[in-house]
Amino acid sequence: MKRILQVNIDNNGGNGAYTLVNYYYEELKNDYIFDFFTMNKFIDTADYRCILSRGGLCYSANLRNNRFIGHLMLPFVFKKTFQNNIYEVVHIHSEVAYKVLLYAFIAKISGIKKIIVHSHSSCVDGDYIFLKKILHKFCKLLLPFFTNIYVACSEDAANWMFDKKIIKKGNYTILKNGIIPRQFLYDEDKRFYWRKKLKINDNDLLIGHVGALKPVKNQSFILDILANLYCEYSNIKLLLVGNGTDMRKLKDKASSLGIQANTIFFGSSDKVNELYNAMDLLLFPSLFEGVPMTLIESQASGLPILASSVITPEVKVTDLITFENLKSNVDVWINDIKEIMKKNNNRTGYNSIIESSDFNIRVSAKKLAYIYMDEDNE
Repeated sequence: MKRILQVNIDNNGGNGAYTLVNYYYEELKNDYIFDFFTMNKFIDTADYRCILSRGGLCYSANLRNNRFIGHLMLPFVFKKTFQNNIYEVVHIHSEVAYKVLLYAFIAKISGIKKIIVHSHSSCVDGDYIFLKKILHKFCKLLLPFFTNIYVACSEDAANWMFDKKIIKKGNYTILKNGIIPRQFLYDEDKRFYWRKKLKINDNDLLIGHVGALKPVKNQSFILDILANLYCEYSNIKLLLVGNGTDMRKLKDKASSLGIQANTIFFGSSDKVNELYNAMDLLLFPSLFEGVPMTLIESQASGLPILASSVITPEVKVTDLITFENLKSNVDVWINDIKEIMKKNNNRTGYNSIIESSDFNIRVSAKKLAYIYMDEDNE
């Protein structure tokens, strides 16, 4: 079977791209072996062991302790991956062009035939945002010299990552972030199991959030909402699923707001599909996104959602999503939550995702397989 090297993703934190690639892998496992390379490191989880059991390799550069030095060393470490020349396709996942170039340059000089750029976002977050944007704008002009296939999760993500010439020619593919719908079908028994495990009472309102703990996901605003709701309802609980750079900051804020006892920092999990069952509402006030898989998954589970209006309306495949402006104050968001919870929700949603073929992984996996094997793309 042909090996595909998936680059710049790992299972160490709330990495939506990694989850997506594993969905693809489940559909394409009879034809391809996926190997993975990350600047970070892989952790020993069930999905990690599954990759290894299928014959896959996971390369952990472990260069994130000092990011500046790490980025300088990255190309040299990445070059060793091609010593045995076992790859024809390298699939690079990123939100910024300068990261793509670090990998693409090495892949190009190593003789890789297909170098895929896969854009998963429409902006950049974290520290030094101004500098990152300048680097991104410059480096995206260089992408055509080192890459030859362009993929994005949405039109916004394509416009962010690719040069105007690529956009004008339509020389890119929109690959929707599909899911495996059956994994998210609501299960009352799993709801009972997880609420008991999390010590959530029957009359408690459990607000959930799934995503990396970092500024773009705006979990700090979720804590503000919880603190204000707690003034009226003492039975409010918050479940944050994911790891990230903001973990310590968010824990400190929860403590300062007096809601630490009502906030569960669950960490990363390979049981997210089950955890949706325990939640009563999903809050998703991101500052920007590509096409967040969490919103597709939670709709399949029949979970009501309140999300920021900056997120593309493409994700609204059921009536379960309510959008709110980030400029609206906390009180407006709280009123939205109250109105949403008044509605009778029987946790349907699965059938809508089945019918919405763009978000069914089988459809997008077929498109990806064509990209991997299409000779015209080389």
